[in-house]
Amino acid sequence: MLAPSLSDLLFIALILWLLIFTNSGSPTGLLQDAGAGVHIRTGEWILSHHSVPRTDPFSFSKPGEAWYAWEWLSDVLFTGLNTVWGLKGLILFTAIVLAGVCWLLVRHMAVRGANALAAILMMNVVIGAASVHFLARPHIFTLILLSLAFFLIDQDRTRESLHLWFLVPLTALWANLHGGFTGLFLTLGALTVGTLLEGRKRAALRYAGVGAACLLASFLNPYGYHLHLHVIEFLRSDWIRRIVLEFQPPRLDTASGVYFEVLLFLGLALCGRLAYQKRFGEALAILAWAHASMVSVRHVPIFALLAGPYLAQEITILMRRAQHSMTHPSGMGPKSIWAILNQLGDEHQPGLLRTSLMVPLFLAALFAFDCGFTYPTDFPSLIYPTDAMDRYDGLIRTSRLYTTDAWGDYLIYRNYPQQRVFFDGRTDYYGEALTLDYETLLNGFPGWEDVMKKHRIDAVLLPPASALAGLLRGRAGWEELETTDRFTVLRAVGKGGQAALSTAVPDRGASH
Repeated sequence: MLAPSLSDLLFIALILWLLIFTNSGSPTGLLQDAGAGVHIRTGEWILSHHSVPRTDPFSFSKPGEAWYAWEWLSDVLFTGLNTVWGLKGLILFTAIVLAGVCWLLVRHMAVRGANALAAILMMNVVIGAASVHFLARPHIFTLILLSLAFFLIDQDRTRESLHLWFLVPLTALWANLHGGFTGLFLTLGALTVGTLLEGRKRAALRYAGVGAACLLASFLNPYGYHLHLHVIEFLRSDWIRRIVLEFQPPRLDTASGVYFEVLLFLGLALCGRLAYQKRFGEALAILAWAHASMVSVRHVPIFALLAGPYLAQEITILMRRAQHSMTHPSGMGPKSIWAILNQLGDEHQPGLLRTSLMVPLFLAALFAFDCGFTYPTDFPSLIYPTDAMDRYDGLIRTSRLYTTDAWGDYLIYRNYPQQRVFFDGRTDYYGEALTLDYETLLNGFPGWEDVMKKHRIDAVLLPPASALAGLLRGRAGWEELETTDRFTVLRAVGKGGQAALSTAVPDRGASH
């Protein structure tokens, strides 16, 4: 079958939308987080050493201390894509996975009985709330695997099936891709408690058994139970939630925050309806993720993916009630706007459940040809100081450089193995004490000079408005090399001389 279905067209449209934004040079594309670069370099280390790392290879502030690449399988996959296709491969793969998440979402909605219009409407609301986390990072695996898990669980709630046990091998894979596998335990736990409240003890024991089997499967990773200890410690760390934006509550004064607010109100109303229907399992699961999403913006996409199918079904029911309420003996009812909308939605609903060969052919063409896109060979210069690194390459590579955590990620991607960094996005590795030192320098807090001396910082690359850059400008013992509207480069007097400057750096895009 070559004729594309509605689900095929949605899938293709979403991929094109993601590619257009990433290839337009916009800082809002899939490559806005250079943490993906750290995953690429970690994957290279794993492939070259034929083992997972046990100590840190990237920093000069905690060199050689115990470190675990919890997402090692994602790292290897990212490296493989980058080796074969460059950043194009990583961009395409991420776009495909995220489009797959939305494809699973609308299929789930259609299976629940939502018509096409309600499904597409709710899909757009979910994307609006979740797109802030549409990034080339390992968490994309949690988004698609949780979407699949929600679908399997929902199907099992309707009719018990052995398909639910697919969650066990799925968890074994998941635990090697991303730490978000723990979200499955939250969902199954809420479902177990809710099913007990429904008086279905046998079903509750079944969900508890599946959860226990999934927990055992999650130990099938190179680090064993240490992975679970790390996740627990990570989630308990108040200091991480204080400094990492994605672990803070969502901001409602943003575009994505407005979509989330709409979903939150609708989701809470939905929980009331589910509780009235004595469907406590679904109600508690949605409430649990609603709470998690209010605590951390990182959980907003998960809440949206769980609540979306139920809300689309309710919208469909309301559309049919609206049509029924406008029906009258004159025979004008079928011509009402609601009748027309329901007819359109019902006619196209089967198209959400079909697929064709058009999708694999389209994906093969994207990988084989550029198809009019000029794929980036580096992370966006609007976010990362690419030109500063071209001009001061030698200084940056050889210094004990202080820079932001995001720029530290980029330094690892661009310069490893020559580069070592003071701090990067692996906040869980650096720990609370070193993170406090990092914050003290960044904000120019009292004691910043002692921190500089303790870590022997002799060069700085920062945004020009940063507090530390302002404190060092004109200070004895420091030389300001260049300040632009995006970065400031300073060095300790006598550090590197002119030999530290590099006016030509080879293009790294194709070789990464």
